[in-house]
Amino acid sequence: MRIPSRFFVLFLIVAGLLWGGCTADDPGADVTIEARDGVEYISHTEVEVWKDLEAAPLQFEHMQTFGADTEPDEAILSNPASLTADGAGNIYVYDRGDDRLVSFDSEGAFRWAAGGSGQGPGEFQNVLGDPVWDGNDRLYLSNQFGARLDAWSTAGTFDTSFSLEDGGATRLQTLGMYDDTVVLAALRYGPGDVLVTRFDPVEETVVDTFSLAVTLDLAPFFPRPATDFTLDGDRLLASPLKSADHLFEFTMDGTAVREVQVEEDERLVGAGTYSGAEGMRQLILSDVWAPLRVSNEWLVRFSYWTVGVSDANDHVRRLVQGTIQRSDSQRAAALDVLNDEGLILGRFQWDDMATLYMGLPVASDPDGHLYTVVMMPYPQVRKYAVTVSP
Repeated sequence: MRIPSRFFVLFLIVAGLLWGGCTADDPGADVTIEARDGVEYISHTEVEVWKDLEAAPLQFEHMQTFGADTEPDEAILSNPASLTADGAGNIYVYDRGDDRLVSFDSEGAFRWAAGGSGQGPGEFQNVLGDPVWDGNDRLYLSNQFGARLDAWSTAGTFDTSFSLEDGGATRLQTLGMYDDTVVLAALRYGPGDVLVTRFDPVEETVVDTFSLAVTLDLAPFFPRPATDFTLDGDRLLASPLKSADHLFEFTMDGTAVREVQVEEDERLVGAGTYSGAEGMRQLILSDVWAPLRVSNEWLVRFSYWTVGVSDANDHVRRLVQGTIQRSDSQRAAALDVLNDEGLILGRFQWDDMATLYMGLPVASDPDGHLYTVVMMPYPQVRKYAVTVSP
């Protein structure tokens, strides 16, 4: 998962969290499941919020911190935006603030830094998506607003670039690897299908394109991804910016498999737009990240929202006109826990993020480690082991 210049919010890691709510075998009265035309629709009338944090089978153990406070200079991160991990536990961070790739080993030691701002070979500008590890010794990253796919060695050497301008769409963000191809998804600014492209870097050609019917999107003008994606093995998970809480699941040919909805989830107010004498402004007031897998059975999904907003457009109007200030807005955050069938088992929720020491989940690895970005007291990446007991 990437951080597309979104609001940097960080969630609290606790040693123990109370496990409650429904299970896959007994979803409870607040969940209905219906299959129509090959698509499974899961509807939650409400999601239980777990308040007791004293004892629970879901635990996060802080294993490692990546990044430096003062030295060496190359290890000091400016604005870590996205990352991936390889099979040895090395991580590769795209540092948006300095337009570079930075690598650390599994013990947190600095390995190398490469790149810089620009449009030439080995330089970055308007990177979209995550660094992608190919399972061997190569990294891929979408560059130049998705018109270019750059290949790097895992040793930090720039290899080559591929043009994506003839691949059916530009502004493509990297998601991951599938069947030896790099998977990329087009950015969306308004309602409509999302185009997914699979690029073969060996044959240097697009081998497949297909559409995902993600129909909810309330940010037609916002210049960042309005739908967040996770490539989870052989399926794609999509969480669109919205006022209703939806999660879409697709196969790797674009076939819809599952749609999960939390009915009347009023906490998520989407984006607000105002157009007047002061010009046009649009602000995302809440958002939901796509789920990250933390075990064979469990996924976690992060969200944030502005508290007490019933009319997003009016809220932005008052911000633009100065009748309220951004500093007056209180934000809340949540971490949903889902099982592999898409059921939301419960939500850990914090009603005042400003009082908490938090970390924003941006990636997980095949071993189920969760990686978060922390901006205070200095920019860093943290690695957590996640365990779930019966």
